[in-house]
Amino acid sequence: GARVRDVFLKPSVRRGGLSVACELGGLEAGRRYQLRANITTGGKAVKTFTGPAFAGSGATEFFAPWPDPRLWDLDQPNLYSATVDLLDSAGKVLDTTLPVQFGFREFWIEGKNFVLNGKRIHLRCLDYFNIGHDFAQASLPAVKETFRRARSMGFNYVIHGNYDYEPQSFAYMADTLRAGDELGFPMSYSTRHV
Repeated sequence: GARVRDVFLKPSVRRGGLSVACELGGLEAGRRYQLRANITTGGKAVKTFTGPAFAGSGATEFFAPWPDPRLWDLDQPNLYSATVDLLDSAGKVLDTTLPVQFGFREFWIEGKNFVLNGKRIHLRCLDYFNIGHDFAQASLPAVKETFRRARSMGFNYVIHGNYDYEPQSFAYMADTLRAGDELGFPMSYSTRHV
């Protein structure tokens, strides 16, 4: 049946809102649907955003104004969770996603400056290898300890040192991404050579 296959949340400090993009499946041609994003933090409801009605297609996106979110920052990594409901034209819930965790943040470059949430930021980079080959070093407790030690030495940003992305060249990324979100560590990856 009709379902949400994937969710991508795109917060924007400059636009003052949240874009909710979804990949959908099983939609019937000619029927109308809506998406509703339910935002929570610490288990408490914060916001509910409902997008406009749309005809069946494989993907859709809507923008919801949100002028006053708690921003994610290096020293205050505030996090939210979102579930997205797919509704039929009568408002009946057809599918609900699992929670997606996110920080309301936006990073961009202005001239020679890095900017996070509208403020200039100085990044002190650590070349990071925990996700390479060793699942124990890629576990959440090990990654948090690595980030804790890095912060105590003045680092506030990591670049992943696995450059080839071939099968078996890196172990497990999910806990590294989670630790970065929870502890306020931005990170970057090298993209594969095209």
